[in-house]
Amino acid sequence: MRLLLLATLALLLTGCGTLDGLKESITDATGLFGDKTDPRKPNELKELETSLKKHIIWEVDTGVGTDEQHVNLQPAILDDDSIVVADREGVIQRLSLESGNKIWKEDLELPLSAAIGVGDYNLYVGSSNGYVAALSREDGKIVWKVSVPSEVLAIPKADQSVVVVRTIDGQVLGLDELSGKQLWSYKQPVPALSLRGTGAPALFQGAAICGFARGRLIAIRLDDGLPIWQTVVAVPTGRSELDRMVDLDADPVIDDDIIYVASYQSGVSALMLANGESLWQQPDVSVQSGITIDWQALYVSDENGDIWVLNRENGQSYWKQDALHFRELTTPALYRDTVVVGDFEGYIHWLAQEDGRLIDRKKISDERILAKPLVVDDVIYIYSSDGLLTALTVK
Repeated sequence: MRLLLLATLALLLTGCGTLDGLKESITDATGLFGDKTDPRKPNELKELETSLKKHIIWEVDTGVGTDEQHVNLQPAILDDDSIVVADREGVIQRLSLESGNKIWKEDLELPLSAAIGVGDYNLYVGSSNGYVAALSREDGKIVWKVSVPSEVLAIPKADQSVVVVRTIDGQVLGLDELSGKQLWSYKQPVPALSLRGTGAPALFQGAAICGFARGRLIAIRLDDGLPIWQTVVAVPTGRSELDRMVDLDADPVIDDDIIYVASYQSGVSALMLANGESLWQQPDVSVQSGITIDWQALYVSDENGDIWVLNRENGQSYWKQDALHFRELTTPALYRDTVVVGDFEGYIHWLAQEDGRLIDRKKISDERILAKPLVVDDVIYIYSSDGLLTALTVK
């Protein structure tokens, strides 16, 4: 019966299936067999003896936020004096970091699904209905808008006059930074069942490093879109389509000629940037969000809402914190000597960087926090899914 159920669900999701949809289907279907227990019930927050003096500097309602959609709207810092934020309806605003006051505002009237990409002169966004747009950093005016083959969930990145765009149908496009004209395209097949998400490319020395849904990591030349090298980071295993998902949806991170990548169900890996040769793999961590690094460690939130800190030399775990199990955590941010994450109920949590113990928490919003918190000059900037942008510090 279980095999029949999984096969039926896989067929329903063929072509554009997502894990979120599959989880909902499984939850609904298990009720048919009389088991009402939700195996992914989030941990309830226990009383915590707080120790931080938290202070909200300012709050700004920037619009509809994600409008209850699972889209990739990540604010970006510009010139260390302003922050740019986009909402689902296509409204983009540049605000002062110090006061939250508006510097400029532009309405693209697009259902944005990926923002904000930052280039030397422009900002870049992508939409669910297959558009990519460039806006001037200085005044927000539209420089160009072009159509692409399908929805854009990865934030566009720009380097060497090329804007690299990922679409959910497995394509990577190179667009001219000045005009938006397509320069080249590269495509990998997409499996019948995959996560709803696409990792943004990591751009370095004339190459775009991209992870794909079948577990491959590929370096693509910016000049012409030809592959430089490719390697298999994660190998699909198991009998069902669900078991065989190994999407590389976390954005790759490059540091010291090493590239760090994370996979759903196949761990975190470190590879040589020059040729993709594997240095180590930590197979126990299944990651859908991003990776944060410092001089000694990698910080990740896994698919179960557990936070891991890994030695960047060998992938061994320094510590793991599971008190926030299934609370749908953001990519961790580093703040002083703490690790900061947001969750699905609008809380921000502080953990000790040394050992992972929970130090403090604060409810920022009644809606979930999807975007990674940003830290600039001892201030944390938090963008919640209802469009509330909050500047907070700890005294």
